Amino acid sequence: NSISLYYKHPVAPVTTLPEYRANLIRNLASRLISDRLDELGQQDNPPFSLAYSRYSNMVRTKDNYVSGAYVDGDGFLTGFRALLEENERARRYGFTETELERAKRSILTSLEKQYRERDKIESRQLVMSFVYHFLEGSPATGVEQALALHRNLLPGISLEEVNAAFRGFIREDNRVITIMAGEKEGVEMPAEADLRAMLEEVSQWELAPYEDKVADVPLMSEIPQAGSVVAVSERPELGVTEWTLSNGARVILKPTNFKNDEIGFSAFSPGGTSLYPDSLYMSANEAADIISSSGLGSYDNIQLEKYLSDKVLRIRPYIGELEEGFQGSCSPRDLETFMQLVHLYFVRPRKDPQAFASMMTRNKSLYANLLASPQYWFRSELTKAINQNHFRRDFIPGAEKLDMVDLDQAYQIYQERFADAGDFTFLFVGNVSPETLQPLVETYIASLPGLGREEVGQDVGVQPPATPLSRTFYKGSEPQSQVVMRYLGDFTWNTENRFNLKSAVQVLSIMMRESMREEQGGVYGVGASPSFERDPKPRYSVNISFTCAPENVETLMETVETEAGKLREEGPSEKNLAKIKEIMRKELEVDMKQNGYWMEQLRFAYRYGLDPARILEAGTWIEDLSAADIQAAAQTYLQPKQLASFVLNPEPEEN
Repeated sequence: NSISLYYKHPVAPVTTLPEYRANLIRNLASRLISDRLDELGQQDNPPFSLAYSRYSNMVRTKDNYVSGAYVDGDGFLTGFRALLEENERARRYGFTETELERAKRSILTSLEKQYRERDKIESRQLVMSFVYHFLEGSPATGVEQALALHRNLLPGISLEEVNAAFRGFIREDNRVITIMAGEKEGVEMPAEADLRAMLEEVSQWELAPYEDKVADVPLMSEIPQAGSVVAVSERPELGVTEWTLSNGARVILKPTNFKNDEIGFSAFSPGGTSLYPDSLYMSANEAADIISSSGLGSYDNIQLEKYLSDKVLRIRPYIGELEEGFQGSCSPRDLETFMQLVHLYFVRPRKDPQAFASMMTRNKSLYANLLASPQYWFRSELTKAINQNHFRRDFIPGAEKLDMVDLDQAYQIYQERFADAGDFTFLFVGNVSPETLQPLVETYIASLPGLGREEVGQDVGVQPPATPLSRTFYKGSEPQSQVVMRYLGDFTWNTENRFNLKSAVQVLSIMMRESMREEQGGVYGVGASPSFERDPKPRYSVNISFTCAPENVETLMETVETEAGKLREEGPSEKNLAKIKEIMRKELEVDMKQNGYWMEQLRFAYRYGLDPARILEAGTWIEDLSAADIQAAAQTYLQPKQLASFVLNPEPEEN
């Protein structure tokens, strides 16, 4: 459910330098009010689950300033009042110098990152600026000129100008309120008279000026005593260096020049939520998100966001079923700050009752709204069916399960999972040299506790359903159906089988698209993708999904099975075999120059104890792939007896 307030304005052209400067002032005002709303949403009892404000072009002849919120149930008036209050507070008292300077630094940091990557920008990222320049006359400055303009203009923009621009956003005419809500029992729409009364009264409300609270202490009170690299192994054929640290941790480094301003980071350790009973599962499952929402050390989350606003980095811990770890990235310029955050997530996680209450309130609202959507409800029911209603396999947990999350339990579980850095593998891929990274690794990672634990994730007893299986669900009124067909079962887990089944699915995708879309015209698109798991038991699944008219469901599902049958009986055509091999060659050529691909492949190899040199064999696998390989994979893994089918249809109309 959402409620939004629009203020319509004449279009503001951006074709001259003064107009460019005025647009920059509007962008600053939009950023500042959005930051305040984001901060308000982190209160222990937030008035909305998400809110936003921005000034932008609405249509070619109109601009608009919009302030909107997603709300829980029938909390429209509460959310609307919060939007009005924050906008009135900013209109009445303005913003602060510290907010403005932080926003200026953040904008420049973003542009400087783009500038450092200017020789790596792909054509598709450039083309839209030319499209808008041609269609609307908007400036196609290029990153070099944009950075120069911002560096020249930002210092001269005063707080008074930004405050005046924001006051100009708010007007008493040309206002539109929109309310969107799903068809759900118990949701009461607000009365127009109540909304109009709020608009009339807001200028009389008693509001205090905003206080910009920042932490006035270092991120780390003291630098830890460094550990050391005790063993080095080089993989020159891969350009990879392996370090073993004094605390037992392992570090994998691959320096690249694919991006000038990017260092990718990943870390993993065996264990995860599987080591905890069902009674603690929800606390374990939410623990990492709770910690991520709580700040670090002496900084609460709002203060930490402000501190990091002019830095290019992201990091997030996670606790999965069989492992825990981190995902993130940073600019080389912010590498030391990034490493400090890694260290703090191990030794100084923060327990914040207010942040916890806010997160749980927002999640309950968000999940309830998602489940009101037929598509999300269908995915939730499908997940339950595929996993036989296993307690740990909710696509979207309900309020009763969320109520099982306990802050103290979650904090303790997080500390347990990240107590021993010695069983972690840390991976770095990007623009960083061993000489730069090693002293930071020794200071911030080798100094972490190493307990010598040996843990293995456990089997929690999730079993696939007996197949074949067919289920039909009814939800919503939109005259379309959603179909998911999934082949699943046990799997012999090795490189050959994974590659051959992926190849078979690519061929099947082509066959289905040609038949279902191009010949029958029954779908706009149909997708198929395989997935594999080794632990706790080797299994596979091939997911096929499409949307169509309800009257075409049966015919199109039969088409899927017919095409899969052809692949089993005849194998791929020479044309389709050649087509997927050419696609894979081109994809591999691009992938080998991507940090993300190398991170994914290295992580996979070290996670499963494989020789990472296998990464260099991908081209050979493509060239050696035969029609017989694909046919054998289809015969093994795309059998009718392995198929589970699910259909979402609209609810029947009542007579």
